[in-house]
Amino acid sequence: LEQWQTSRLIYEKGADLGVRFPHYTAAAVMRTAAKAKQWAYAETLVDAALRDVKATGIINVNIALKVLGNAGQPERTRRLFDELPSRGLAPDRYTYTALMHAYALSGRHDAALALIDGMRAAPAGRPMLSINVFNSAISAGEKARRPADALRLLDQARADGFEPDVVTYSTLMVACAKAGD
Repeated sequence: LEQWQTSRLIYEKGADLGVRFPHYTAAAVMRTAAKAKQWAYAETLVDAALRDVKATGIINVNIALKVLGNAGQPERTRRLFDELPSRGLAPDRYTYTALMHAYALSGRHDAALALIDGMRAAPAGRPMLSINVFNSAISAGEKARRPADALRLLDQARADGFEPDVVTYSTLMVACAKAGD
């Protein structure tokens, strides 16, 4: 068995025996499943892992956001993101990247652009910008077949002092190819 399967087996067997695992156990199993890209199973653990968001910590919240994004749930990802301050956690760079990734996977290009604009305008959001956030927004443009917007994001990334990487250029080439440009 792979690690995620062993982790799942132990977790489920314990639950069948009536063991009430603490939230951090569910978070650990969710992390293991996410590492193995077993998004459907990892998604089943999100609620248990986040029973106590503040105790779970921002790292596990970020993993949960990534799981939800990969499970095709950008709205749920956004709701969790928006709830963080009221639950005592501040989003970090990886939190923003996870949300942007959810938008990219679902082709929610307008939401991706709005998030970038909000981050650029807000003093607290600006330090959270990274080339990874821009790459995910460019990917959303690629999926929405909007290469001109994706190219504008490249210009914004450069203007904000970020050096494009191989992911940036590869995604831009795919965006242009899909649009026929």
